[in-house]
Amino acid sequence: CLASDGLALEPAQGVLALGKEVSTHLERRANGVLECRFRAPSAAARYRPNVDDLFHSAAASGCRGAAALLTGMGRDGALGLQALRHAGFSTFVQDETSCTVYGMPKAAKEIDAADDEGDPLSIGRKMADLPLKTETKVREATT
Repeated sequence: CLASDGLALEPAQGVLALGKEVSTHLERRANGVLECRFRAPSAAARYRPNVDDLFHSAAASGCRGAAALLTGMGRDGALGLQALRHAGFSTFVQDETSCTVYGMPKAAKEIDAADDEGDPLSIGRKMADLPLKTETKVREATT
């Protein structure tokens, strides 16, 4: 679905960030639910939607997860992906051979922001496996 201001996020849900006059951020509500919030773009937000704004907000939210930076021109997303990795996220970049434009993933790889790289299908498979492994560990720890 498209992001909307105040949209509560659900596990395994895909949400497309909006841009232009706003920047999509992720914030945690008092009850722990993660939601989309529309904010003014940061001063550094040259492109919109801005991947760095989104990734930095996710890193600051206190949640854990996975993120991927796919084909694109420029450096948008590299610093945000690095912030996510430092916050405990699993991070991925698209490999050069499968990219149309290798700018954004290359910039992230140059600053060691990614745990792994691959084509979009292999990244998707790895990311899809992560929640299942986490759920299994949680269930095992509580039984």
